[in-house]
Amino acid sequence: MYYLVRCLCASLFFELIMSISSKIASILDQVSVPNGFLATAHSSDNYRRVWARDSAILSIALIVSDQSNYFEQIKKSITSLQKYQSETGAIPSNIPENESISQKPSFGSLVGRVDATTWWLIMAMNFIKKTSDTALKNEMEQAVFNALKVLECWEFNNRNLIYTPMGGNWADEYVISGYTLYDNLLRYWSLKLVAEVYEDEKTAEKSELVKATILANFNPESSANNLTIHPRIHHDFRSNSSAFWPMSFDPSGYQCTWDTAANALLLLLGFPAEKTIEAYETIAKNYGHHLVPAFYPVINESDKNWPLLKENYNYSFKNYPNHFHNGGSWPVMFGLLGMGFAFINEQSLTTLIYNEYLIKITENEEINFSEYINPITNQFGGMNDLCFSIAGYLFLETAVKNPLAIKQIL
Repeated sequence: MYYLVRCLCASLFFELIMSISSKIASILDQVSVPNGFLATAHSSDNYRRVWARDSAILSIALIVSDQSNYFEQIKKSITSLQKYQSETGAIPSNIPENESISQKPSFGSLVGRVDATTWWLIMAMNFIKKTSDTALKNEMEQAVFNALKVLECWEFNNRNLIYTPMGGNWADEYVISGYTLYDNLLRYWSLKLVAEVYEDEKTAEKSELVKATILANFNPESSANNLTIHPRIHHDFRSNSSAFWPMSFDPSGYQCTWDTAANALLLLLGFPAEKTIEAYETIAKNYGHHLVPAFYPVINESDKNWPLLKENYNYSFKNYPNHFHNGGSWPVMFGLLGMGFAFINEQSLTTLIYNEYLIKITENEEINFSEYINPITNQFGGMNDLCFSIAGYLFLETAVKNPLAIKQIL
């Protein structure tokens, strides 16, 4: 932390960390409701709901940082979301904050949310591992395997990769669809954890098959084999010498966009890291800092994807260049990436990300846990007091202070 201490004297640094911890406790108190964790206590744009993805990512951050005082609230998120599980096995995208509210669960207002089910599985398995809650393990068993079944159905062609519709994951207003790296890595992680917790050989075999299929289709270094879904476009992809693993592909080709969350998962789940490190350092150099955007490069009005992007929203358009999903730097995602770097012993990169985030918070003169940062103007944007961003901070803090703890969630 030497660089940060040069910018802030020791007493101010300590005061900042204490203020951050106090604000986290205050926000978590406000978002803790009978059905689990809200995305935020603010009510605009449907944020005041228990979202599967947001509560899961926060829960994993609380587990890895060993904050056991919130474990009962994590359990509420797990069980409440499962109560609304569909007959097909899908976990809802979000549910009301308590049972007395006459609101229905949402499985995605425009399209279904693929990563609600995977993140719920990852949260549930990590909680059971951490707490050795045998009763919950037994109670959730049928729901867990039903969730795995719907993920298998979402392969559609029985070729080991799930297919995500546009708007079907966390970047619901971005132009990402098809065989997405992010969603398939989450699916691999969930299979791996279920196989471990339930000691299920069939699930373990499927997890290895999914891993091999990810390698065969997304790794720029992999030659085509019997698991390659689209050999023609795969050949073109490899011929173009991609600088990093692609965000997604579909029958029309590969989308060679940097996806911070997907690259973080590559590091955490033991996939080859060289391309991720090289690409990250290049992108960071281009911006002059290490808080890289969620997706890169930015889509501008002159780009071919702009017409799709500008129409893909529900409440209001947010994806102006360097904002929101379109080039905004999300603490939850660069926090996850920082944890990935720590896991592969690239601790210097983790420390740079952590320090620079703290400096941005200091420069802002207020601890808001905003949704994203404009990487060009350095202005904070989006919703405040977001559990997503709290999770990003906790990922970084854990990765800097106790990197050995990361292995427990994998």
